[in-house]
Amino acid sequence: MEKSSGCALTVATDAECDRRDSAALYQFSGHRMLLKFKHRVICLYPVGKIEDKIKAFRGKKENWRKWVPNSITYMFPQLIEVLDTNQIPAEIEKYKIGLHLASLSDYFNDYFTDADTDAWDWVRDPFITHTSAQGLSGKAEEELLDLECNLTLTIRFSQGPCVGFLLLGKWKYLELPAVAVQVLLPFPTTSLCELSSSALTTMRTKYRAHMGVENDLHVYLLSISPWLERLCSDRGPIPHINERSNQLQGLLLISVQSWLPKQTPSFSKEKIKILVFKGEHSIHKQLDESLISPRQLKMMLPWKQIVLLSITGCLAACIEDVIFQGPRWRTEPSDLILPINSPDQQATITCEAEGSLLPQYRWSLNGTLIDLGNDYRRHMSGGNLIISNLDKDQDIGMYQCTAYTTWGSILSRRASLQFAYLDTFKTQTVRSAVNVREGQGVVLLCGPPTHSGELTFAWIFNEYPYFVQQDSRRFISQETGSLYIAKVEPSDVGNYTCVVNNTITREKVLSSPTPLVLRSDGVMGEYEPKIEVHFPDSVPAAKESVVRLECFALGNPVPEISWRRTSGVPFPSKVKMKNSNAVLEIPNFQQEDAGTYECMAENRRGKNAARGRISFHAKPHWLQTMADTALSIEENLFWECKANGKPKPSYSWLKNGEQLMGEGQIQIENGALSIATLNLSDSGMYQCVAENKHGIIYSSAQLMVLASPPSFSKSPLRALLKARSGSEVTLECKPQASPPAISLWKKGNEILQRTERITVLPNGTLKIANVTKRDAASYTCVAKNRFGTASTTGRLLITEPTRITMRPTNMEIIVGESIVLPCQIACDPALDVSFSWAFNGQLIDFQRDSYHFERVGGTISGDLMIRNIQLNHGGKYVCVIDTDVESLSTSAILVVKGPPGPPDKVAVEEITDSTAQLSWTPGRDNGSPITGYIIQGRTPFTVGWQVVDTVPEVVNGNMLTATVVGLNAWVEYEFRVVARNSVGLGEPSPASDKTRTEDAIPDTAPTDVGGGGGTKSELVITWEPVPEELQNGEGFGYIIAFRPVGMVTWTRAVISTPGVSRYIFRNDTIPPFSPFDVKVGAYNNRGEGPFSSIATVFSAEEVPSVTPKRVRARSVSAVQIEVIWEAIPAIPERVLGYEVVYWEDDTKPDTIGKVRISGNYTLVNITGLKAHTAYYLSVAAFNTAGPGPQSAPINTTTKKPPPDQAPLNIQWTMIGSTLTLHWDPVVAMETESKVTGYLVLLKRHRYNDINTILTDKTTVELSLSANDNYLIQIKAMSEGGEGVGSEPIHIHKLSMGARGSGASRPSPLYLSAIVISALLCSVW
Repeated sequence: MEKSSGCALTVATDAECDRRDSAALYQFSGHRMLLKFKHRVICLYPVGKIEDKIKAFRGKKENWRKWVPNSITYMFPQLIEVLDTNQIPAEIEKYKIGLHLASLSDYFNDYFTDADTDAWDWVRDPFITHTSAQGLSGKAEEELLDLECNLTLTIRFSQGPCVGFLLLGKWKYLELPAVAVQVLLPFPTTSLCELSSSALTTMRTKYRAHMGVENDLHVYLLSISPWLERLCSDRGPIPHINERSNQLQGLLLISVQSWLPKQTPSFSKEKIKILVFKGEHSIHKQLDESLISPRQLKMMLPWKQIVLLSITGCLAACIEDVIFQGPRWRTEPSDLILPINSPDQQATITCEAEGSLLPQYRWSLNGTLIDLGNDYRRHMSGGNLIISNLDKDQDIGMYQCTAYTTWGSILSRRASLQFAYLDTFKTQTVRSAVNVREGQGVVLLCGPPTHSGELTFAWIFNEYPYFVQQDSRRFISQETGSLYIAKVEPSDVGNYTCVVNNTITREKVLSSPTPLVLRSDGVMGEYEPKIEVHFPDSVPAAKESVVRLECFALGNPVPEISWRRTSGVPFPSKVKMKNSNAVLEIPNFQQEDAGTYECMAENRRGKNAARGRISFHAKPHWLQTMADTALSIEENLFWECKANGKPKPSYSWLKNGEQLMGEGQIQIENGALSIATLNLSDSGMYQCVAENKHGIIYSSAQLMVLASPPSFSKSPLRALLKARSGSEVTLECKPQASPPAISLWKKGNEILQRTERITVLPNGTLKIANVTKRDAASYTCVAKNRFGTASTTGRLLITEPTRITMRPTNMEIIVGESIVLPCQIACDPALDVSFSWAFNGQLIDFQRDSYHFERVGGTISGDLMIRNIQLNHGGKYVCVIDTDVESLSTSAILVVKGPPGPPDKVAVEEITDSTAQLSWTPGRDNGSPITGYIIQGRTPFTVGWQVVDTVPEVVNGNMLTATVVGLNAWVEYEFRVVARNSVGLGEPSPASDKTRTEDAIPDTAPTDVGGGGGTKSELVITWEPVPEELQNGEGFGYIIAFRPVGMVTWTRAVISTPGVSRYIFRNDTIPPFSPFDVKVGAYNNRGEGPFSSIATVFSAEEVPSVTPKRVRARSVSAVQIEVIWEAIPAIPERVLGYEVVYWEDDTKPDTIGKVRISGNYTLVNITGLKAHTAYYLSVAAFNTAGPGPQSAPINTTTKKPPPDQAPLNIQWTMIGSTLTLHWDPVVAMETESKVTGYLVLLKRHRYNDINTILTDKTTVELSLSANDNYLIQIKAMSEGGEGVGSEPIHIHKLSMGARGSGASRPSPLYLSAIVISALLCSVW
C-alpha cells in the first residue's frame, strides 16, 4: 500500500486491486478508501493512477511493435505456444502479431483518449493550490479554498491514514464530495464491469448455466463486488477453468451491465454486448445516446482487460453442452369476464414465464403497447397485469403478454377482458293483457333488457314464489326468454312476470306483469301442431362444447316432440332429451355429431317438422411443434409446425415477438421455416403461430447459433489403443466444432495415405483392415475450421490372438454336489484380461450368489466353482474372456440330477367305505427317470401324513393310478403322492381335495370293559370308547348288556352318546358285591356292530361297619407323627385298607389331611407337618364303597424344630490316614429341640454312598484312604430331627499330614440325609 499525502483517494495497490477477480471482498483498512454516497459502497481507484497505467501501456505497446520484426515475442507466451504447436512459420507469426498490435493501437487510442488530469488534481490532494480545477460551482470552489487554508485538516491529511478523508470526514463541506463522486464514479463502475465480465468468460458456458451465477455477478453500487470463489463453492464444484486456448481464433460473447446510481442520470443503464474476434473487434453497442456523451462513454468503458486479452480463444459451448436458457411460459393469460360493478374494481390477468434469467414483461391491448409508466390504473406484479378502477370502455379488449430476456422474447396467447352487466326493463307499467280462448296456444314475450353475459329465464305466476313449472304443455325458452303454452286451460289465467338472471353478475331483474285473460266466445277446437320454437337452419358448434337445440309447438291436443337425424344415424348415449323432449342436448360435441337434425311435433290432428344443420368448427391445436435447437454457424435451419383445426389454420412466424418475413436467406412456406447459412444474429426465440377464425395458438422454441474452434476435450483419442492382429481397427475423429471441422490423419509425422486397407470415412473416422505389427504407431487426427485448429493423438498397439487352452465340458451331476468348470487361456502379455460367466444368458453376480458360485484361478484362469448344486443350477454355462482387443467365449451344458419333482393334480376318482381310486399327473424327473410312487394319506385323527396300503402293493413309475385300501368308513381323507427315482424321494404333491369314505356298520367293539364300585344297589360298568375314526357313520352309540353270573337272559341298555364310557345300573334288589357278566357293543345308523368279550363285574359293596381299635399316635420329629392301630377282625364287608385323617384344629376344616394305606398294615407315618403343633387324628377302614366309621379322635404334638445353627469353628487334623475333627457345640434356642448328638456325613469321591457317623461328642476320628478325596459335613441331631449342615469340608488325598479349618458361618441348607447325599454326589 502506498502511503503519501497524494494518496488520499488511493484504494489499493495495483496488484491488490487486480486480485479482486478471485477475492472481491473489500476489507477497507490502512490507505484504502471507502466511499459512502447515499448509503452505497464503492471501491475507488485513484484518477491519476489509472491515467499513469494508460500512459505506461502506450509506451510498452510502441516498444513491442519495434521488437516483433526482430523476433522478440516474449510478450505473448501463450500465442507463441499456439503457433509452435500448429507449426506456423515465423514469418506468418510476425505478420499476425504485427496486425494485432496495429489493430490494438487503434482501438486503445479510441477508448483511452488523453485526459486532462490537471483538472482532477484537487481530488488527489485538496490542500494544494488548484488553478485549473474544473466543474466546480461557486460554493464548491469556496469550500475548496477553505479546505486549502485549514491547517488542522492539512496535518490530519499528511499524518494519515487517509481513510475517507475527503468524502467521509466529519466537517462542514457538503458540496465538494458530491463533485468528487461525479469525477470518480466511472472508474470503479467500469472496473467492476471488467471484473465480473472477465470472470464469466473464463468459465465454460455449461458451468455458468449450471451455477446460475449471472444475477449474482451483476454488481450494484449498493453492494460489494462478487466473491467468485465463494459463489463457486456455494453452487457446487468450482467449474473447470481451462488453460488459455491453443487456437488462434476464438469467439468471446460478453454481456455486461453498467451499474450506476439513480442519482446520476448522465450515465446509461443499458446493456453493452461486445463481440471480440481474432485480429478485429466489432463493437455492437446498445446505448441510449441521448443520455450519454462520447466523452462519458470513453470514461465509462476503459475495456483494458478485454483489449489486452490479445489473441485468446475463449471456449464456446459445443452442441452437446448447450443448455437452452430462453424464456418459457409457465402461466399464460386466460379470458376474463367480470361484473362491471365488481366490488373490488380490480382485474388481474396472469402471466408468468421462466428462464435462466429473470424474465421482464410488457403488455399490449388490442395490439397497442400499454405504457405502464404513464398509466395510473395499470401496473404489473411480476408478470401479472393488474387493472384498478375498471372502465368498461377503456379496458375491454384483447390482451397479450410479452416475456423477454437477453436471450429473446416470446408472445403469450391472447386473452379477452369483457364486462358482464344487466340493465333493468325500460318500463315497469303493467303490460297489455293477452286474450285467448280455452284450448288455444299462446306465447308470452319476455323481451330481456340490454345485457352482457349469459342469461337464464324463469316466469312467476301471479306472485312470488310461485314459478311456472315446465311440462309437455308449458315451455320457457332459454334462447328468447319467452313462455310458450301449447294449449291454454282455465287454470292458466293470471299474471305472468318474466325473471331474468345474469349468471356472471348474479343480478336479477323482473318485467312488468303480463295478464293472461280467457276469452268468453267459445272454446278452441283441435288443430294440428304449429312449431313456435325451433333452432336456426345453420348452427355452428365448437369442438367439445355443449350444443342445446330447442323445439316446442302449440297445438290441440298438446303435441308430442321427437327428434332424429336425417341421415338415419341413431343418437349416441351421451345425447340427452330434457323438458318433455323440448330440448336436445349434445355434450362434448365432436366432428361425427355434425349433420342435419329434425324436430317433429305431432298430435292426432297432424304433424309438423323443423330442420337445421349443425356444423362443426374447432380452433387450432398442435399436431407437431418445433424443439429448441442449437446449430453451428453457417448451417441451415429447418423447422416445421403442423396444426389441425376447422377451418384449416394459416401459419406465421415470429422472432423475438416480431413478425418474421420470408426474404433472402429466410424462407417461410405454410408451417415450415428455413434459414440458410445461419449467423450469430439469427439466435433468438422463435414462435410458430397457427390461426383460424376461431382461435390462435403459439409454439415457442429457442435457436442458438454456435461458433467455436475445434476441440477434442470431449472425445480425445485413447492414449493407447490395442488391437488384435488381423482385426479391423476403427479410430473416430469427433471434435466439437461450430461449424464442423475438416479432418486429416497423420501416422507419426507423416500424413496418412489411403490404401486398400486404410479408409477415411466422410465423418473423419479412420478404418484399418487386417492390421499387422507394421500398423503399430502413433496416429493423430487434425481438425480445422474457420475459428481454429486442434488435434488429438493416440498410439496403436497390435497384439497376438488369444487362445482358449482348457474348456468346460458337458457334465451330469447329482444335486448337492460341487464341481469346477475350467476356463483357461494363453494370451499376449500386453493385454488386460477379465473373465466372466453367464448362466442361461444371465451374467452371474459373484457377490450376490457367493454361496453357490465362486471364480477361482489366476490371471489366465477363470475357472468356475459351483458349490452345493441345486436343480435350478442345471443349464448352459458360458465363460466369457474379455481382453483389450477381443472377446472369446466357451460353453458347456450342466445336467443336474435330483429327486423327482412333485406330482400334480392328485384326484379321488372313486371312493367306497374302505377304498379310494386315485389318479395324478407326473412331475419333473429332474434328470433321472421316475421308478415308483408312494401314496400317503391324512385324516383329522392322524398325526401328519401316513403311508397307506395300495393295490398294486408297489406302484411303479409308469403308473398314474392306484387303489388305496384299508380305509376307515365315514372318515374324511386327503391324499398325496411322492415320486422316487435313482437319486431318492422327491417332494410330495399338493394334497387332494378332502373326500369322505362311505358309511358302514361298526366293525369295532368297545374295549377294556370293566367296572365295579359305586354305592349300594349299583352296578357300575365302564369301557374304552370307540375312536371317532372307527365309528363308521352317523348315529353312533353303545349297547350295554349284563346279567348275573349263571343266568341266561341279558339285560340291555342303549346309550346314544358316542363319548360316554360309563354306565350305572341302579336296583335295590342287587345284592352287594355280586358278580355280573357284562358286554358292550356299538351301533350306528347302518346297524349294530360286534360286542366286546364278556367281562365279570361286581356290584357295589357296603362300607366296612367296624371301627379300628386301640388307635395310638407318637411324635417322631418336628415334621412327622407315627400312628398305630389294631387290625379289624373278619367282618362281612371287605376291608381293602385303612385311611388316617388328621387336622390341626376342629375349627379349621381346611387343615384336614388324609393318608391311605392299602393292605392289612396297621402303622403309618404322616410327614410334612408343622413343628411344635397339636394334631388330631382318626382311623377308618375303607373298600370300594368308601371309608367306614372313624375311630374316636386322638391328638399329639410334633416336636420342636431342630437347631437352626450349623456346627461352627470346625478344626481338622490329618495324621497319616486318621482324620480328627473338632467343632463347637451347638446350643439350641428356647423354641428349638435340644441337641442330642451330631451326625457326621462322609462321602468318598469314587463311591456314591454316604457313610454316617453318630456321636454325642464334639469330636470324632475317621480313618480315610490315602488314595481318595473326601467330602465331609456335620449336623446337629435333636428330637426335632437333623439340624442345619455345616459348610462341606473337602479333604484331598494330597492333604495327608495337613490341618485346616472349615468355614465358620452357618449354611442356609436344611437337608435330610437323602437330599444331602444327592447334593454331595453332584460335587464331583
